[in-house]
Amino acid sequence: MGADSFVLACSQKHHLLCLEQHEKRAGRATKRVFITRKTFGPRFASGNISALEGADARCAEAATDGGLKGTFQAWLSSKVGDSLVRAGDRLSEARYVRLDGKIVFESLAQLTAGPTNAINVTELGEPSPNYSTIGVWSGTLTNGTPSPDYRCRDWSSEAHEDAGLLGNAGNIAAGSGNWTNDATVRCTGRNRLYCFEK
Repeated sequence: MGADSFVLACSQKHHLLCLEQHEKRAGRATKRVFITRKTFGPRFASGNISALEGADARCAEAATDGGLKGTFQAWLSSKVGDSLVRAGDRLSEARYVRLDGKIVFESLAQLTAGPTNAINVTELGEPSPNYSTIGVWSGTLTNGTPSPDYRCRDWSSEAHEDAGLLGNAGNIAAGSGNWTNDATVRCTGRNRLYCFEK
């Protein structure tokens, strides 16, 4: 051994140095996403509350139920005032993971290619039952832009004559965009929301 080497006896007690691992990769933050356990009708707008505020409130309630800290917002496109708000523009550049740690999107650029793993884990960190047939209100096309026609009158209607665009939490075929753009349904139904950490 060199002059600076030393030996510690295995019978002695020693301290461990513990280093915190920061949730960043290549300068990009890691954020969480979940699917709500509860289902909702599409009327998120009410009085002075906009559709996005109403949907975000559902995500906030779900996060509280799951004991999650942080702010979560709904993956939803809607008209607010005279402007169309894109769901994709509401997200921060980040790496998004489910609550079980599995990667959903490495970056926002992956939105058009579809998720690596289906967004089928709820705010409780549990797989959502029957996720292969779960509908998720989105009103959002694969590229994150609003559906031109199918937004249940900007989430103010639950009428049979109106329609809304759904994503499918169980359909993650690469490039298909079905996770957000799978089918149109009448606005009388109840479906879930995707909630992304802000």
